[in-house]
Amino acid sequence: MILVASTYWGKIPFWFTRPPEHARADVVALRTDDFRVIRGLAWSPAAGPPPTTWFVVMHPRVDFSHHYTVPGLVAAGFGVLAMASRHVGNDTMAEHEEMLLDVAAAVRHARDRRGAERLILLGNSGGGSLLTFYQAQAALAPERRLVTSPGGAPTRFEGARMPEADALVLLAAHRGQGKVLLDCIDPSVTDEADLRSCDPSLDMYDPDNGFCPPPAWTTYTPELVTRYRAAQRARVERLDARAREIVASHGEASRACDAPGFGDLPERERRDLLRARASEP
Repeated sequence: MILVASTYWGKIPFWFTRPPEHARADVVALRTDDFRVIRGLAWSPAAGPPPTTWFVVMHPRVDFSHHYTVPGLVAAGFGVLAMASRHVGNDTMAEHEEMLLDVAAAVRHARDRRGAERLILLGNSGGGSLLTFYQAQAALAPERRLVTSPGGAPTRFEGARMPEADALVLLAAHRGQGKVLLDCIDPSVTDEADLRSCDPSLDMYDPDNGFCPPPAWTTYTPELVTRYRAAQRARVERLDARAREIVASHGEASRACDAPGFGDLPERERRDLLRARASEP
């Protein structure tokens, strides 16, 4: 609790409390292979020869440009490319497949422009799964990489320049957003159109299920925990199925709009298809 209180509470999460001493920080703007721009800071010791070992630190949604590992790494003589992804602060549109191209741009910059002879990916919290995903794809031959995202969007990995890192460090990393959601989602919701709907037998705050207000200790039966975990998975599967239906419907509308005979359709039908293609529920 002392460590958490001194590093997080009352301060910006993940940011260092004091800037590194005797450090140089260059503003970096990088263009990705799909023509997006990401920004960050390249930290290095202010004196002495340029570092030949560089760390790349990035998170799917959090700005890591002032990450708390920077002061210690710079003091040890390393360079740190501390970047923000294209989806910083935006969880709604964040796709990891897109952000792998952001990581690739950072790795290339460290190799080509910063003189990195050794390149280390540092994955903290949600950055762990992002950078692990990158390294796994970068290690494959281009033709063996993922072609589409789960939503059907092209990844552009085959033609992307994705150099491998020399090492990967995981720091307080979790197993990925999907795993986190599976473990945290409320399984008592019975109607996705009414998020306050509740199955009382799965309500973790219902005293009949073992809940006790703090500071009393709450204990759940093994049977309830088993049912709870199964219901969590069932709800996630329902949400996944609905998401796939939406993606399929969007794909059908997009293909219809691009079909040669689209202009010959009645105006109302064209309008409905265009709305379906543009819809982002």
